[in-house]
Amino acid sequence: MTTQPRWQTKITEASAEGVRIRGYELSDLSRNVDFAEVFYLLTVGELPSPAAGRALNALMISACDRGITPSSAITRTVASCGSPLQAAVAAGILTFGDVQGGVGIEMGNGLLRAMAGLEGPVTVDAPQAREAAESFVEHYVQRGERIPGYGQPLHPEGDPRARRLIEYAFELGVDGNALAVGLAAEAVIAERKGRPIPMNVDGAIACVAIDIGMPPDIIRAINFVARAAGLSAHALEELETAKGFRLLATDDEVSYQGAPARAVTRSA
Repeated sequence: MTTQPRWQTKITEASAEGVRIRGYELSDLSRNVDFAEVFYLLTVGELPSPAAGRALNALMISACDRGITPSSAITRTVASCGSPLQAAVAAGILTFGDVQGGVGIEMGNGLLRAMAGLEGPVTVDAPQAREAAESFVEHYVQRGERIPGYGQPLHPEGDPRARRLIEYAFELGVDGNALAVGLAAEAVIAERKGRPIPMNVDGAIACVAIDIGMPPDIIRAINFVARAAGLSAHALEELETAKGFRLLATDDEVSYQGAPARAVTRSA
């Protein structure tokens, strides 16, 4: 009787002879490509072009750390409690959601939806890009939802990380319809809001990732895979410098809003 394998995968073949990722020997990959290119290979199934690989590398570097943010604060708090490094880093990664650090998936899907009717490549000033941008924005306005990928409280005049990634994408020649529509949407949003709300780094990562051929559902991973390196450094620093566990708030910093003091009384 033939035993059916319990697991099936097209990603990696591991045996006593060695490890192959998508058909490539792991040892060959380690000598010839960088981590971002292997991340692309794992996700897409093929190695990226040199330009796309450099673009993805830039996206991941831009996401590797942002100082004290929700993810690093949580990581440091968990580390200060004596938890293992991997637990502290995992706790920080779990903060990547639909509000902080994780809007790229929604923006990527939104861009693909808006770009569905485009025929061939477009530029940011093309009427087709403007039409797609209006469709992208209108989708969220009609639902009363925040438009993903735009605005950054710490950078109200524009996220410098986003601008550098956008400039680099044009320099590498990997800019495509997603970036054209994403940038056109800035003008649409400014007209509707009466003020400029530039694309943030999550938006830039989403646009460039789509343009180099990555699926939208992996965009959040670009952020948290890269941020794991920064969170590891925060956890180590916390372990080296902390004198005890992090106290999130002292009594005078907490305003109790519940029931007043009362005694426990029960009928017989």
